[in-house]
Amino acid sequence: MTNRQRQLIVLSAAIVLLLGPIVIMGNCSGFNEGSMKVAACTVDFPLARALADLLWGIVLLSAFLIGLPILAYVAACLVLLKLLASGLRKASEAAAHPSKPGSQMLTLAAAAPMVVVVAAFLLQIGAELTGSSAASSAFDERCKTAGEQLPVIPVGPVQSLYYEQNAGLVTYDVKDGEFGSVSENLESEIKRMIGRGWIRTAETSELDPRTNAPTGKKIRHELYVPYAGRVVDQFTSQYGVFTKDLAGGTGDKSGIKGTEIAVKDLKSGAEIATLRYFALPARSRICGANVEGRTDVEAFLVKALKLTRQPPQALPGGANTPVLAIPAGQAYDCQLRKYRALSSWAWPQPFFGGENLRLPDPAREWTAPAPGTVGDLLVNTVCNA
Repeated sequence: MTNRQRQLIVLSAAIVLLLGPIVIMGNCSGFNEGSMKVAACTVDFPLARALADLLWGIVLLSAFLIGLPILAYVAACLVLLKLLASGLRKASEAAAHPSKPGSQMLTLAAAAPMVVVVAAFLLQIGAELTGSSAASSAFDERCKTAGEQLPVIPVGPVQSLYYEQNAGLVTYDVKDGEFGSVSENLESEIKRMIGRGWIRTAETSELDPRTNAPTGKKIRHELYVPYAGRVVDQFTSQYGVFTKDLAGGTGDKSGIKGTEIAVKDLKSGAEIATLRYFALPARSRICGANVEGRTDVEAFLVKALKLTRQPPQALPGGANTPVLAIPAGQAYDCQLRKYRALSSWAWPQPFFGGENLRLPDPAREWTAPAPGTVGDLLVNTVCNA
């Protein structure tokens, strides 16, 4: 082995060790600091994700330790490269003297680990690309059944909705057929519709939080009632919202996730509307999104049941306003220097007394705060951040 050949081998190893992590990190995106995992990878297989998770985690840790983990990695790479160069030089010297026993075996031993690693990596990429193509084909086939199926029969005024509790329904931020992040579950969306005035009440069967088994209690959610709802004797809803997992069969193997949301007449059992969508998390793909930017259950139910906003009811006891109300969310327009409240929590007694109540969404009118007020301070803080 010539000196140039040894230099090329060491240079190749340096590129793999020092530039390889950058390529692996660039291959994946959407690193979450909470879960310490990436959301998606272009060339996606378990090893690539695991390495990307590790490397992005090291970068995050380095941000708190003034770069020490990265410096330690670079130092370790330099030591390994020096050891490799020394080993290759000794192998070359041994090969130059055939009389020395084991010289050829020493040369093969020096090159074998790198050859095995590269070959295994290439084989894994090939297998994953083949599997990815099959999963994409299966996903495209399932997407032919995705989307909304809205009722063809008139639906009367709807005051209340029954819903089945679930823990698996998700919605996604969608752009150009790809999703970015997980949003809320069905229960959150139904409860939010009460505050927004689409329905008066929502009803469900209580589940044991430990076993997920029905407790037999009937729960009703409505305005000015604690968030957990109250127990009632009978349900009054005419329509119910149900979900079904569509990821069975080949979906389990290909990684396809699917959900169907159905609206049914509780008296006749007739299905009057459905929303069906599929997601392929490995490729961040989704189909069936009914609203630009997400799979929006609220928008689907509004169309399916022809819902209209209803004026908010008065607070219990005839009062028009609670003693104390705190905005639960604010929106800011930094160009116009205005803000508006999105929702509020209220307490019926002074000093946060009594159980907190949910208020319907305010009129959502933009407000220009007067100079020197708290609103002006908030706008300045947000817009100048």
